[in-house]
Amino acid sequence: MIHAGWNELKKAFCLHSGSGIQENSQSGYLLLFYAIESGLKAVYLRCNKLSSTRKIVDERIANTHDLFLLAKTLKLPAHLIGTRNNFRLRRDDTQHPFSDVHQAWRYHIILNPDDENYITQWLHNLKKWLEENI
Repeated sequence: MIHAGWNELKKAFCLHSGSGIQENSQSGYLLLFYAIESGLKAVYLRCNKLSSTRKIVDERIANTHDLFLLAKTLKLPAHLIGTRNNFRLRRDDTQHPFSDVHQAWRYHIILNPDDENYITQWLHNLKKWLEENI
């Protein structure tokens, strides 16, 4: 695993969340997902007075792509944690945890449109919160 410090995570959030890639595409969603992950981990480091992800003791946090888990761990307001933590694929309606959504977007696997709309709105809500709190 490659570790990152608070400044690197903050820069990654700022760079990727404002990248200019067409936001209404899987590539844009994927980059936004990674931006939010970087931002939440930066906040986690700051709240826990850690200098790097290398210092995170809880492996569930250190190695996660689970934004839902990060948001709950940071005790974000309920409206930012959301009520759903899974999504369905359009091709076969199978359910997957939010932590896997980056894989679907990376491999251009189409999500159920309602679920994708929910997830992207949730990501934008988290982005707005991070812009004010990072």
